[in-house]
Amino acid sequence: MEVKKKSAHGLLQNIYLKTILKGVAVFALLIILLIIWLRFYTHHNESIVVPDLRGYTVDEAADILKNKHLRFEVIDSVYIKGKKPGSVLEQIPAAESHVKEGRIVFLSINSSVAKKVPVPDVRDQSTRQATATLTAMGFTVTKVVEVPSQYKDLVVDVFFKGTKVFPGQRLPMGASLILNVGDGNEPIDSDSTKQEPVEKVENSEESWF
Repeated sequence: MEVKKKSAHGLLQNIYLKTILKGVAVFALLIILLIIWLRFYTHHNESIVVPDLRGYTVDEAADILKNKHLRFEVIDSVYIKGKKPGSVLEQIPAAESHVKEGRIVFLSINSSVAKKVPVPDVRDQSTRQATATLTAMGFTVTKVVEVPSQYKDLVVDVFFKGTKVFPGQRLPMGASLILNVGDGNEPIDSDSTKQEPVEKVENSEESWF
């Protein structure tokens, strides 16, 4: 009887031990899986800081972005005088933004050739009004020269690099223009101020008497 009791007790202990060992093994496996998942999740949500590309050429920007595992796309090209042709002017997302790997960075670059726009007709406009109109079109008025004219401060002609500019003529945006304006010292033609004499018509009734 004692032998049977011992056997039963040993068997029971073995079952408990196996259960405990299985529980420990399952718990250890769960811990390992959790660690693996956390590593994957952390890596999945890693962000990349977007570099400041302004001032770099497109080729230089492409190399910088490639090293950061980012892509780029040129979406606009404008001309700004004084900026290096082909250099990056603006970018989206902005510098120091946090993005995921493979994100596209959109670039606006400085064109190597200035866009040409038509010169508006500013003749007979005041110097102030003509300057405002030309500036709004992207031109620069660098000098105002007074020339003989009957009307003071009204634009007579527009010049670009010593050549007279005609309305509608296309010039590079940002072109420096010179305005010739009237000095008001030219005498006004007296013939234009003469009035036609009015013929006096006598009263016919009075002429009869």
